[in-house]
Parts: sequence; structure tokens; C-alpha cells
Amino acid sequence: MVTAPVLVSTTATARTAEAAIQSITIKVAKQAITVRGARGLDAGRVKVNVKGAGAAEIVRFDRGYEDREFMKDLAAAGKGDIKALKRAIANVEFLGGFESGGSGTVVLPGAGEYTVFSFASRDLAHFRAGAVRKAPKPDVDGKIVARSGPTWGGSSMMPAKGAFWFKNADRTVPHFVILQQVEEGTTTDEVLKFLQTEEGPPPFLKAGMETASISSGRSMTVNYDLPPGQYVIMCFFPDPNMGGMPHALMGMLKMIHLH
Repeated sequence: MVTAPVLVSTTATARTAEAAIQSITIKVAKQAITVRGARGLDAGRVKVNVKGAGAAEIVRFDRGYEDREFMKDLAAAGKGDIKALKRAIANVEFLGGFESGGSGTVVLPGAGEYTVFSFASRDLAHFRAGAVRKAPKPDVDGKIVARSGPTWGGSSMMPAKGAFWFKNADRTVPHFVILQQVEEGTTTDEVLKFLQTEEGPPPFLKAGMETASISSGRSMTVNYDLPPGQYVIMCFFPDPNMGGMPHALMGMLKMIHLH
């Protein structure tokens, strides 16, 4: 039997751990992206809050790869240019991010410059981080793991409100998470059929959320608050080895229940 003093101690410890994590706030606007709290920032685990017009994604460029090249490759990849997609994946480390109103933690792997982009903004933002500072990983209520195939692993049930750990264990390509509520009893085959044919009524309900992309070997924690029910986990990152086909259309689907 757990006594009240133990609960109080555990809660206090969790709050202390959260307070030890550095924090930045990213605001996305059509004409500009601003990053607050980055002065004196160290690399390592950082709490990120996103506000404004759209999702924000944090990336790190390889040496010699610049803003102009990234924006050009991003635009071309969106139009189906596989060479541009491969070039971006080869030169960019995707570290995560959140939709507007979202939050969680990402890991900045080392000292240097980082870039923030958003599909909702014409601009990029930059910030610098110093040497790595050790920080605890926040407590999580479940995990979602992207694996080679591509396929999903991790939890089959999570609380309707909490935080999950998202890990990209696929050695080949970046992935992101979409959690989309579906009618109870919906199967992955039914979702795949709809995505591939767009025939019949969509099995999706209104509730859902998504994360930014993370590269192979990277992870992030994601705070969420969704209605209880059945959800499908999807990723629509275009696969450069399959002509740019989104991963979900390749069958990268998994059902999960939030309770």
C-alpha cells in the first residue's frame, strides 16, 4: 500500500526534474518565426512550447548546407522531386517539434546552430546552443516507436492525457506521429483501403494531433490531451526509396486506445 508521504515525495521529485529542463518558446507567424528563451541555452534536453500560426520543427544542418538550399529542396520535395528529398534527408537532422499549442521535449545533440522552420511561415529562425547539459527525461505514460518496414511499435494503450516518448528506431528515414481518432472497431486494413482509394465514408473522427519529424536514432517526448477512444497512429513522411510514397500508404498504421 502506497502512503501519502510517498506520493507527495514522488510528485515533488517529478516537478524538480521538470524544472531542471531548459525551456524555449517558439512563435510561428506567416512572415517570421521567433524563438524566446534561447539566450544562454545549452544543448541537451530542452522543453519546447509552440504558439502561433502553425507547427514548428527544429533541425540541424550539415556543414555547407544552408538556408537557401534547404528551402529550395523543401519546396521541390513537396512537388515530388525525389532527388531534392534525398538531398534534404542527407543534409538535415530532424530533431522534432510540435503543432501550435503543443509542447514537449527535444534533444539538441551538441553545441552549435539550430534552425526552426514551419510550413505555415515563409521565414526561418536560428538559435545557438552551448555544450551539452545533462537533464532528466520527463516521466511518460507510454511510448510510440517507428521501426524499419516501416512499422510501429510501442504501447497499445495510454491514458487520454499525459506524455508519450516517441523514438525513431528506423535506420533509414525520418518519421513523425499522427494520432487520429477513429470509430471504435475500425481496423488498419479499413484505414489503409480508404487512404489508398478515398472511397466510402472516412473512418476518422475529429480528434487528433501530430508531431514534427525526427531523424533516425532521435527521440522526443510529447505532451497530449485527447478524448478517450480508439486512435490510429500514422506517418505521412514521403519515402525516398518508394518514389515519395507516404509511409501510411505503405501500411505504416497501428491502432492504440486512449482511456
